[in-house]
Amino acid sequence: MDFHIVVRSWLLEQPDEVQKSLHSLIEGYFYKAIDWLSKNGEAVVTVSTLTTIRGILSHLKNCRTKKQFVNGLLKGGGANLTVQSRTSFGQMILSTCGEKTPDTENPFLSTYDAKLDALVIPNPSELDSTLWNDEQKLLVPTINLQVAYQMIQPWFTNKEHVLVVGPEACGKSLLVEHCLRQIRSTRVVIFNCTASTTPQDVLHKLLQ
Repeated sequence: MDFHIVVRSWLLEQPDEVQKSLHSLIEGYFYKAIDWLSKNGEAVVTVSTLTTIRGILSHLKNCRTKKQFVNGLLKGGGANLTVQSRTSFGQMILSTCGEKTPDTENPFLSTYDAKLDALVIPNPSELDSTLWNDEQKLLVPTINLQVAYQMIQPWFTNKEHVLVVGPEACGKSLLVEHCLRQIRSTRVVIFNCTASTTPQDVLHKLLQ
């Protein structure tokens, strides 16, 4: 499959005023990221190259600056990598793009600050109270949690399929529910699957 066709089609869906700059950034850095991931990336869950491309593109939507684009590459390309592979990928992206983050050993702890047009480390004391207003106080917005949220929220916003993988009781469900609460007019259905769960069981639950 010619993945360039997928990317070009996506690019035409972006606002006219950012298409030219996005095209330049994609040609300069995007395909290098895809090439590295296909040859060197150690994925947590095996997915197709097309899935990886679509996942990254969701993070590049409406990017207006190079630093914002780099942040999108980091988050979209690194979300499905092991910790060690993610760090290597991040360092490769920064080196290739000629950018820096406050913590070069852990580039994924950074986020994009639109006001400064810079990659910065999230400050827990400057949280968006509307975003992290957890009435039950079950979520503690640590830097790692904020970064995890930034990695997966674009996929929920774009109504894409999301699989969250992690150890038992690490907060996966809480994070997913938090992401979904940020989307208006969304009904959340929680369904605990077992080895005996059938498609009919799932449909029955959704139709309730």
